[in-house]
Amino acid sequence: MPNTKCFAVLAQIVTVLIMGYVVSPIRLQAQDPTSLEEENGAVVAWGDIGWSFGLPKTQAIVTVGGVTAATPKRDVLLAPTAGVGIRIKRHFVPFFAFMFYDTGSATATVGSTTANITSTSLGYHGGLRVETQVASNFRPYAEGGFGGTYQKLGGTTQISGTGATVLAGGGIRLFWGSNSRWGNDFGADWFHIFGNNFTVSNFAHVRAGIFFQSRRSTPARPRVVQVPLPPTQSPQSQEQGTPGTGLPGQTPGNAGRGESGAIIALGGAGYSYGTPNVQASVVTATGSIVSPGSKSVAAPMVGVGVKLGSHLVPFFNLNLYDTGSASATNGTLTATVDSTTISYGGGLRVETNGPSFRPYAEGGAGAMYQKIEGTFVSGGTVVPQNQSGTGPYLMAGGGGRLFWGESTRWGSDFGVDWYHLTGNTFTISNFVHVRVGIFFQSKRAK
Repeated sequence: MPNTKCFAVLAQIVTVLIMGYVVSPIRLQAQDPTSLEEENGAVVAWGDIGWSFGLPKTQAIVTVGGVTAATPKRDVLLAPTAGVGIRIKRHFVPFFAFMFYDTGSATATVGSTTANITSTSLGYHGGLRVETQVASNFRPYAEGGFGGTYQKLGGTTQISGTGATVLAGGGIRLFWGSNSRWGNDFGADWFHIFGNNFTVSNFAHVRAGIFFQSRRSTPARPRVVQVPLPPTQSPQSQEQGTPGTGLPGQTPGNAGRGESGAIIALGGAGYSYGTPNVQASVVTATGSIVSPGSKSVAAPMVGVGVKLGSHLVPFFNLNLYDTGSASATNGTLTATVDSTTISYGGGLRVETNGPSFRPYAEGGAGAMYQKIEGTFVSGGTVVPQNQSGTGPYLMAGGGGRLFWGESTRWGSDFGVDWYHLTGNTFTISNFVHVRVGIFFQSKRAK
């Protein structure tokens, strides 16, 4: 037996010499821990759309002779943010960020007495982010810091105040490719305000947006293993790959082929401009009180589609609009209203076939539904209110899908759509919906 093994090994060596075997490197996706140091000193800047949960919207209150009018409370606000940081070594990013809170304005009226309140609210903080690298383009991080929250009220009331703030949270950065400067940023932070200048002590902030890094992301540095190629394969055939399969030889012209039949699911944060929040009213012999209206509301969404061929994606979307609740008070009479507002519909998306970025145009039709429950006051009588309605709409818009790297199923979705409501069910005819989110595709990007 030993002699047989020796002859077998000798035969293989002779075969290598005769057939001209070559030795070629095979790349493994093992991360070299020193590769991130090439990003040391890079400037990272980002801008996000965000929402604050727990920080209240400005209220106006008027009390005259026992009659009180008060605008409703709201604690979900639009809160965009911008920031900048510098990468230090492999993991550390000291940063400074600035946030604007849409605490808005309010008006309340009793008879000839009116209160008008405007507000400017912002936050600023610095801190340290500790970031790691799971893959070439995937960077989870944790962060903490401190700063301040400032608010100034104008109009009938003139006042301003600042509260010291600490924060803790985390998120992820996703580069648009393995050697890119651009990507998506997603994060959530908890804030605590010290002192008595604000009526709340804690609130949360959720954000999604885009970042730019002055130095390109460092690809996962592979380890090289020397192995003999079989006689029927040359180094050129291994490096070139097979067109349309996602191997190194793939060209942009092959992108998107082989994805037909893929299911695409997406979910995102959104905001609707032109969709009013619900209002409450009290009408008595002394006058009428109506809670103020707003025509911009938070509007998250989910959707699903199926890719047909290289360009077509029939889809179905469901949007939820935060039209919220409202109240109005006149003396001892109070009207309260709660609402549920959704839209649902389908259409067709026409998408390009870039290897990672897929711009698209879309159009469709569907319906908007609203249900209102509560009470209103008319002639001094409290009347129950329970009604609902549905109105059809047409929709047109566009956006883009951005895969998080090559041959992946996940990515970011951005879109803007215009809606036109037909019929007399709603008091509005047109509104715009802006969204940013994440998608999953059942077949890998080709």
